[in-house]
Amino acid sequence: MPNFTEWLIGQGISEDIIFVLVFIPVLVTLTTFSRYITGIKTFGIYASMVLAIAYFYTGLVQAFTITMIVVISAWIIRSLLRKIRLHYLARLAIVYCGITLIILGFMVVTSLIPLNNPYLNFTNIPPLALVLIITITDRFMASYIKKDLLTAARLTGETLIVALIGWSLMRWEVTRNFFMYNLWILPLLIVVNVLIGQYAGFRWTEFIRFSQVIRNVEPSDDTTKK
Repeated sequence: MPNFTEWLIGQGISEDIIFVLVFIPVLVTLTTFSRYITGIKTFGIYASMVLAIAYFYTGLVQAFTITMIVVISAWIIRSLLRKIRLHYLARLAIVYCGITLIILGFMVVTSLIPLNNPYLNFTNIPPLALVLIITITDRFMASYIKKDLLTAARLTGETLIVALIGWSLMRWEVTRNFFMYNLWILPLLIVVNVLIGQYAGFRWTEFIRFSQVIRNVEPSDDTTKK
């Protein structure tokens, strides 16, 4: 549907807007596929989607560094506040304030260091992308409070994996042009999500986890038939 895409651009709709709107369904479908087919869990659809978009517009090195600062800072500040009785939102607001100060301090320090590598320049990060990365604090904190640090760390890692795959799809020119100029794929993704939503089989990670059990069960089935 290249002509339709060109028609949209001719109507004054920015190519960047079309690009983002096209990739939102792609990224959320990637998340549902990862969750229900491969067994890779994330902090929900929102986190992996916004991280992939933020990474694309920021640059992988800078965005990933900021992500690690956000996660580690949230853990440290949450640990410091553990013994203080506070309402959840007040506690979360303090964590956000602390993360903001830490990131600001990090940017000041890196700006004072003479670095010629553009990948280590943190002074020109797009503001909206920075906000999107910081917003994963909510998801990390909720998982940390409801479960434990290990679970929160595992979910963070798996969310980053899905986000990096999404970032790769956005960055790769072949997939970028395919989705941009084949808008018929968007209604097809609805059908794909319906099929994923009805899938009730084993996840890929479960096949790996229970591979030894499956190997032990199969011979016994053969023996029973004999």
